[in-house]
Amino acid sequence: MDELFRLTENTHRVAVQLGDRWATAVGAQARRIQSPENLRVTVPDQWLQVVALHHVLVAAQMTRKYAPVAAMKPRIDSAINEFLNAIVIGRGPGMNQREAIALARDVLEHFDEYYCGTGKLQKREQAADPSLSKEDLALRYRPSLGLAGRTALRIGPDPPADPLVEIELASIAPKAARQLVEELAAIVGVDVLAGFGSTPLRSTGA
Repeated sequence: MDELFRLTENTHRVAVQLGDRWATAVGAQARRIQSPENLRVTVPDQWLQVVALHHVLVAAQMTRKYAPVAAMKPRIDSAINEFLNAIVIGRGPGMNQREAIALARDVLEHFDEYYCGTGKLQKREQAADPSLSKEDLALRYRPSLGLAGRTALRIGPDPPADPLVEIELASIAPKAARQLVEELAAIVGVDVLAGFGSTPLRSTGA
């Protein structure tokens, strides 16, 4: 990489490259989910896919935050919304799509709290309704996988109750993540090669 290249002056481009790496991870996880080495790896692979998808979103939001031209921001918003529309296939009332994927990630990342009914959102609900037990709250935010033959993560009580969140993980997610990165690259002007973490950034003139 050129000695004059400064990370802090090219944060929007760095963000796109990070998004590219995580989109590559999404593709790899999807292949493992669809063709597992054995059944014991399917659950952790699906959990890790949620983390990878969340990181793709974070990289896109980072790209938007540091985009040097104001006109880029609505185009980035549109690309992010397309991504979220594809992967968020269920969400509770009053919850937007960004909140939905963040909640899915939080429940898995902070399993030591949410399985015990002590997660941040669970505490809020208990404060609003003290009659709710920790068991009630744990069941309300319980993660489950693969309902109705879909490769999806579901956060919420057991069916027939509606989920708080449902995220698609394998059949749609890889294409949606890759499309988002390609759109970001075109908007901010950076050339990335999917899957090659050591590839230096190359400006395309934007």
